[in-house]
Amino acid sequence: MKDVPLRCACGAVHGIAVSVSPGSGMRVVCYCDDCQRFAHYLGREDILDAYGGTEVFQMPPANVKITQGAEQIRCIRLTPKGLHRWYTACCRTPIGNTLSAAGPFVGVIHNFIGDEHLREANLGPVRGYVQTRFALSSLPVEREQGFPWRLIVISLWKLLAWKLKGKNRPSPFFDENGRPVSEPDILS
Repeated sequence: MKDVPLRCACGAVHGIAVSVSPGSGMRVVCYCDDCQRFAHYLGREDILDAYGGTEVFQMPPANVKITQGAEQIRCIRLTPKGLHRWYTACCRTPIGNTLSAAGPFVGVIHNFIGDEHLREANLGPVRGYVQTRFALSSLPVEREQGFPWRLIVISLWKLLAWKLKGKNRPSPFFDENGRPVSEPDILS
């Protein structure tokens, strides 16, 4: 397992993802319209692949440490009950997505992970493609997987294990009382 650097585009926010390996989380590409809308909101369409997908590494929040610039972290929710979508105020770099303080999950967005040249070795290969019906154009055959049962089972297993191990805390996104570190703006 390795510690992987995290950083925003301008360098004001730094962190580390601890104990990372291909088996410690799950690397996926999400094509949902909400991920696309988040990128557009931030003016960061550059994080989307040619088909509108966002690559994320799903891991427990307790393994994400912000070491510099925590005051720059901001949050939006696309709907009142939607995911918490975290980004930096300084350069609008997307950080990741969380469910809630109790949720043992953060999907760290690839551009915040500072190991681009080592990504495959540190995070493993992309395990699947989700919400492909929202892709902006026809996907290559290898990305069209139908309903990703295998990914859902793996994700549920990891979520259960992380929950049982208390890996939702500490979180750089929620305080000890479960409140977001930045009050979310709600888009409608």
